Amino acid sequence: MHELGAEGGHLPAPPNSRLILLALADRCGPDGRSAWPTVETLSLEVHCSESSVRRALKNVGTVWHDPPRRPEAGSMG
Repeated sequence: MHELGAEGGHLPAPPNSRLILLALADRCGPDGRSAWPTVETLSLEVHCSESSVRRALKNVGTVWHDPPRRPEAGSMG
């Protein structure tokens, strides 16, 4: 599979990162937000280690954007 650089409109991502992004997208609401599966859940779904999930989530945040933070309990957001 050929990867295009950022200038071609696509950022290269490791396969686990892509699978994890797809797993997150499956859990999002219609507005594309509110997906909060656990690391364990993602690990089981994409068949990789929990450390691979954590690494992929960290990389996604640094490559594309800052990852959203889970709202604090009781906050009005």
